[in-house]
Amino acid sequence: MLQLAWILQCGVFTLLWDKPTLKIQIISTNDPTFSYAVFGGRVQKNEIYIERLKGDSVLLHITKLQKSDEGTYECATPSTDKVYRGSYSARTNLTVIPDTLSATSVPQTLNKVEGDSLELVCEVSKQTAQHTHVAVTWYIQKEDQNATVISLTRDFVLRSEGRYKLRQASGDIRLDKIEVTSFKLTISKLQMFDQGEFYCEAKEWIQDPDKFWYNIAHKITEHTTVYVEAAGIQGHKTRADSKGSWMRVQAWKMFPFLTLILLLN
Repeated sequence: MLQLAWILQCGVFTLLWDKPTLKIQIISTNDPTFSYAVFGGRVQKNEIYIERLKGDSVLLHITKLQKSDEGTYECATPSTDKVYRGSYSARTNLTVIPDTLSATSVPQTLNKVEGDSLELVCEVSKQTAQHTHVAVTWYIQKEDQNATVISLTRDFVLRSEGRYKLRQASGDIRLDKIEVTSFKLTISKLQMFDQGEFYCEAKEWIQDPDKFWYNIAHKITEHTTVYVEAAGIQGHKTRADSKGSWMRVQAWKMFPFLTLILLLN
C-alpha cells in the first residue's frame, strides 16, 4: 500500500498524466462524484481513500498499487480567503517499482536428535532496476507464536532475539550468504527448544532522497517442520524393546507346558 502525505488543508487530489494540463480527478473530501471513471471504482471499493490526520494534514492512501498509478500527484484546496496569500496546491512525483522479489525454501519434515546440526537454505532474488537493499530473516513458529532466530538487516547487520541472541554470539547459530542468492541458516547444536516450523522472510527496501528507508516488497517461504528428540531416548527404547522381546520368547516357551497342565486338570 502507498501513502502520500501532504501537510496542507487539502480538498481534492488529482493525477497529472503526460501533460501538465491533463488532470485526472481522483478523489475529493467534499464531492463524492469527483472521481473520473478510471479511479471511480477503486474509490468506491475504498482502495483509494483520504485520511484526515488533523486540520491541516491529510494522507492519500492507495492500496493495491498499479504500474498505471505512476505519475505526478497534486493536492489542492479552494481558497476561502478574500485576499490571495500564496499557493494552495502541492505536487509530488510517484514512481511505481515492479515487484520482482522472490524467496523460496524447500519444505521438509526433519526428525533430529538433541545435539544434531540443522542447515536450511533460503533462495532470495530480485531484478529491481533501482538500488535497493534486501533483508533476510529466519523465524521459528510454535503454534501461534513466531520468534526471530537470526536476521540480516537492510544495513547488513546480523541480529537475533530472545534465547537465540546468546547462541548467535557463541557461534551456535549462523546466517551465511553462500552464493549470490543463497542464505543458509545453521544451528550447530539443536536444543529441544528448537522444535517447530522454520521459515524465511525476505524484505526489499529503498532509500528515498529524504534519506528515509521504505519497505517496497516482502515474501515468505514455505515452512520446514523440525522435530527434536531428547538425547538418549532412542537408546533406552532399543533396550526396552529388546527386553520386551526376550520376555515374550520366554512366555511362549512356557505356554505349551501351561496348556498341558490345564488339560490334565
